[in-house]
Amino acid sequence: MFKKFYLLFTLLLVSLFFLNGCKIKGTVTDNGIGVEGVKISLNAVKDDVSIVTVTDDKGEYYFDEVLPGNYEITAEKDGYRFYPKIKQIRVDKKEKSGINFQNLEPLLKAVTILSVPGESKAKTGSELKIIAVGEFNDKSKAVITEHMDWESLDTNLAIIKDYSRIAKLAACSSSGNVTIKATIGKIFSIMPLEIMDNYSHESDKIIPNIITPASYLPYDTGSCIETCIWAILNAKGVNVSLEDINKVGKKHSKGEGLITSEIANVLNYYELDYNYTIWTNLKTSNSSYGKTYENILRDEVLEKLKKGHPVMLSLKYSPDFYPEVHADHYVIVFGYNEVTDEIIYTDMNQVNRSSVKKLYDGSSGYSLINTYKVVFVIEFLEF
Repeated sequence: MFKKFYLLFTLLLVSLFFLNGCKIKGTVTDNGIGVEGVKISLNAVKDDVSIVTVTDDKGEYYFDEVLPGNYEITAEKDGYRFYPKIKQIRVDKKEKSGINFQNLEPLLKAVTILSVPGESKAKTGSELKIIAVGEFNDKSKAVITEHMDWESLDTNLAIIKDYSRIAKLAACSSSGNVTIKATIGKIFSIMPLEIMDNYSHESDKIIPNIITPASYLPYDTGSCIETCIWAILNAKGVNVSLEDINKVGKKHSKGEGLITSEIANVLNYYELDYNYTIWTNLKTSNSSYGKTYENILRDEVLEKLKKGHPVMLSLKYSPDFYPEVHADHYVIVFGYNEVTDEIIYTDMNQVNRSSVKKLYDGSSGYSLINTYKVVFVIEFLEF
């Protein structure tokens, strides 16, 4: 009796959820032709409620009476890789049309694999973040890492591990040369990767005692801010866990990492001495007015390093990926090599290096460039 009542109650809730709302509709195509029988799932972001439909003989689908809120829509059918993989939408009282999906392979001209730091070298025992960038027939480009089939052609040296929608991990177990391959249909790309026991150079100039935690928290939105603050606190002899640092923040959602607006409060809580600068209206090339992204790196970040002060720096995983946010990653810059013009920084649970130019040239992978033209620079004093 209880089970029947619970089932009826659940069905009633689902029914109420999708009543008195708006319509969502779209089309699924393959090379411009509608695809019939595609499973379309509409999932509420904050509630455990979803509804499924299928496309008709024209490749069209719709959902009726959807209540306001945030949703994710996916399209699935055997033999197809639909682009994008997930559509995120905000539903209000207006009809949402044009929520379309396309079979990806016919749209592509080529694919390129590259590492997020911009290097084709990695340290033995490290995990290198790698992404796939697709070049479309219309000459546009986009990160399509999650759509590819990944493999390492020498699993004794490296294996491919999941990380996020943006990046995979090449886990490097032994020194040597390995080839990473990503495939979608008949299109593929390869990347040679050199794994080295000695990743540092004699000409590196680093601020001592900056290390990374052994691991990072598995929060949905990442926990890079926690790992950055941990590295600073650990260098100052403060024994604290990533979980403790996360709990200090009061604005982020439960089960997620700290967000940008919480950084100052957390630093104040731990009584750290710092200068926090938000640089705005940045330019991508030299001009007679305003600062460029290169100015921030060379005139601000590197000058602070020369004083022996580590810097917490905001980055994008790729300039145009998730354009709605100004920063989706943070690192602690604690070293510089003048000979190679590379910065050395903490990246979650390991140390990476990147050319200074890579961070402002607009290429895919780690970048300062973002649609908001904003960069956060936090200088830690008393080091």
